[in-house]
Amino acid sequence: MADFKVTDETTISTTELARVLGLSVRRIQQMAQDGTVPPAKKGRFRLNDSVQRYITFITGNQLTEDEQKMEKT
Repeated sequence: MADFKVTDETTISTTELARVLGLSVRRIQQMAQDGTVPPAKKGRFRLNDSVQRYITFITGNQLTEDEQKMEKT
């Protein structure tokens, strides 16, 4: 297996990000549209930035209780 290093510039596809975060591709697309997890370029996301933004999103106070339940499921 080849060595793989994650850097601040590492990009992954929408499908890969969905797998990493445990979400659907459609949910990633929605989050990209609303600016929660902005793409680096069409269909590609910076891995580190996207994970950090998602963590901030789900742990922040901006989610209602129903939204938090939806994110957990």
